[in-house]
Amino acid sequence: MAEYFTLPQIIGYIAAVIMVVSFQGKTQRFVVLVQMLGAACWVVHFGVLAAYNGMLLNVIGVLRCIVFSQRAEKAWARAKVWNPIFILLYAVATALAIFVFNDGVKALLPFTGMVITTFALTQSDPFKLRMISVTSSPLWLIYNLIAGSVSGVLVESLNMVSVFVGVVRIDIPRLRASRKSDGAEVSDRREIENADK
Repeated sequence: MAEYFTLPQIIGYIAAVIMVVSFQGKTQRFVVLVQMLGAACWVVHFGVLAAYNGMLLNVIGVLRCIVFSQRAEKAWARAKVWNPIFILLYAVATALAIFVFNDGVKALLPFTGMVITTFALTQSDPFKLRMISVTSSPLWLIYNLIAGSVSGVLVESLNMVSVFVGVVRIDIPRLRASRKSDGAEVSDRREIENADK
């Protein structure tokens, strides 16, 4: 039981809480900024565990969040070049993990997860962001199991639940409200058309 409360696991638990909270955000900017804090904690967590691929990918993840948090205000942050740049950086980090740190093919799991999350974080609609992001969780969950990251396994499990809660709490009511207003507009148009006859 003591191995669940070592310094790296405690740092991971902090990161886990931060990441789960991020998916409850109502805006893309909130989700990205909160995920940046979580990624910074994962850098330390994976570094202490000597899971260098997870560490390197999360360093790049912090940079990604800095860029993507500016998408709404800054044209440079919306440039289409960012996704290929980040994917190239992930590939370099993964190659280092495989060939220098001897991580083996398991390093491809978080690489794929980071690529998916990168595309998710470019979505301006938080619903799409959540739905795309959740597909990376199983990949990270398997990597975390192999790396011995108890908190990583916990966070990916909770992320999947948090995405579901976010959809139920935020997205479904928003879609219902949108449909009601669309229905009211159609009803108003029909009344106008009938009045014109």
